[in-house]
Parts: sequence; structure tokens; C-alpha cells
Amino acid sequence: MPGVASGEGGQSLTTAYFDADDGLSTTSAADDVDAFQPWNDPHNVISFQTYLLIVTVTNTVVYPSLFLVGFPTNVVSGVVFWKQGLKDRMNLCLFVLAVVDTAYLTVLMAQAASSFVTFVNDAIGSEYDAYSLVFCLGVGWGLKTASGCISMVVAGERCVCVALPLRADSLMKTRTMAAILVVIVVVTQVAYVIQPLAYIIVRVTDESAGDGVRWNIVTSDLFSRHQVLVNFLLVILLPCIVPLITFVVMVISTAITVDKLRTAMEWREQNCQVSHESSAGKATDRRKVQQVALTKMLVLLSCVHIVFTVPLMAVTFTRLVVPDFSPTAATPTSASPPTFWGLSSAPSTAVSTSSFIINGHRNFGR
Repeated sequence: MPGVASGEGGQSLTTAYFDADDGLSTTSAADDVDAFQPWNDPHNVISFQTYLLIVTVTNTVVYPSLFLVGFPTNVVSGVVFWKQGLKDRMNLCLFVLAVVDTAYLTVLMAQAASSFVTFVNDAIGSEYDAYSLVFCLGVGWGLKTASGCISMVVAGERCVCVALPLRADSLMKTRTMAAILVVIVVVTQVAYVIQPLAYIIVRVTDESAGDGVRWNIVTSDLFSRHQVLVNFLLVILLPCIVPLITFVVMVISTAITVDKLRTAMEWREQNCQVSHESSAGKATDRRKVQQVALTKMLVLLSCVHIVFTVPLMAVTFTRLVVPDFSPTAATPTSASPPTFWGLSSAPSTAVSTSSFIINGHRNFGR
């Protein structure tokens, strides 16, 4: 289950300890979870040791690197757009996007810290990992989903501005954009509130551990009573369907924007031979240049998002159509898909560090 088995980007030391034959999304607190059981089914594509290696490298190298790049650039972007003024709807969008990405990278790093804690104390690391998954995972995935939705809104706004330049301001007001952004952030967080309610943390015996104890995550009674609904929300709708929709909308909006912008620039070069010697003409010309530069920057931002999200979308689509890789599968191969989900999530996480594109063009051609 992406909500638990995959962690922030697919990695979890704790949930891997369930036997693959039992399935990762169906173990309940009522089951006999009294012993540490790493998966050992020969049908799994990767071994448990390989899984742990991937987790360690991702949590100690990949995510810290993304945090060190993304956190300061997002903070700088937020400050820049705050100073430029949030009455402009695009400044508002990019400011909120920077805030959401900063929060997401912070939560991601807090969860990835479990590997560092494990190096110091294995028992404490296991407990930290379990609690961070249950209580931070929903927040992290909610922020990640919100970031994708806001990026979709940005791509859609530019598409409307280029396709319908005379009606854009009347169709999209700053107040309306602010309401949309608030709804996105609130809904994505509320949707994941069920995450800590659907799972509980239990102590299990592990003779190989220093103090003979590990911490595992099992499904709660609430999950057992509403399994279909919880699985639909945390396994199908939020981590699979919503990202696919935002991805498709971004691709279509960006393609339309590029085509319309190219056509408009060609028309302007061929037909606009009017002199702009007056101060009013120069101001209008300068504004048009700034808007074109802004649109180009946002198109580049959308293209980065699309390219880096392709691996995750490929795995997401596979999880929806291939039975053995289904998020709710209870087959012998069901323990491996979370790792592939995690590997494909790493590039999409890098999108949250792409504020350097905004910083490089923050004056929009000025």
C-alpha cells in the first residue's frame, strides 16, 4: 500500500517486515504479529537485503541532497514573490507552490532521518520509522499531491492567458485563484487524515535486534471495518488517479501553451511593424516582453515537472492495470512493487527542488 508500504517515495524499513504471503495491506491488529518477519518469498523481484540497501541509499544520500538544494531555493523563491506582491495571481500561485514544496521537503527529510537514527541505535530507529510513517506520511503525501495540483493550476493559467489573452483577467481573478489554492491545500491534507487512523504501531519480537524488539505497522479496527473505502482513498484515488489526472492536464495545457505562444510570436514578428517610440508604446512593449518571458519560464517549469514525473506515472499506470503489481494485490509478488514505486518517486520528488528555475528568471526578463 503506497500509504504505508511505500513511505515517502516508497521507502520504509518498518513495513517491509511483514511476510509477503500475508500481503502488506491486509494485516490487522487482531493477527498474530509477534515476530519479526522480513519477506522471504522467492517470487519477489528483489531480495529483502536489496530493499534495505535501496532504502538506506535513498534516505541517506538522495533525499538529503534534494533537501539541501530544494529547501533554500524554495525559501528564496517564496521571499521573492512575497516582495513582488501577492495581488498578482501568478505571484500568488508560485508563492504558495514554494511554501508547499518547502513543507514537503521538510517532512520528507524528517521521515528519511529514520535511517540516520538507525545507524546510531537500531531499536530507536525502528520505532522512529514506524511513528514517522504513521503520523508524517499522510502529511507528506498530502503536500506532494497539493504541489502537483498547484503546478497543474499554474500550467492551466498560462494556457488560458495565451489562448484567451483578452478574457484571461475576467476569467481568473486573484481572489478566485486564492480560493482555489486554499481548497487544494486543505482538501489534500484532510483527505490523508485517515492515514494515522487506519494504522497502529505494535512491538514485535526480533532476536537479531539489540534489545530484541522491533516496531511494526498493522491495520487498525477502523481499517478492517472500512477496508474498501480506505483502500480506495489511500491506494487508488489519492496516489494513483489524482496524479495521473494532474499529469495529463499538465501535458495538454503545456502543449497548447507552447503552440499558441509560438503562433502568437510568429504573427507579431510578421505583422507588428508599428513604431514604439512613445513612452506608452515602450511600456506596452516591455510588459509584453515580460509576459512572454514569464510564460516561457512557466512552460520550462511544467516541462521539468512532466519529464521528472514520467517514471512515477509509468509505475502508477502499471499498478492500476497489472494484477501482480496492483496496490491491493495479495500475491507473492506484492512486496516488490512498493520498492519500484519508491524508485520512480525519487525523480518526481526532485520537482520540488526546481525553484532554481524560478530564481533564474525571477525578474521575468526585466
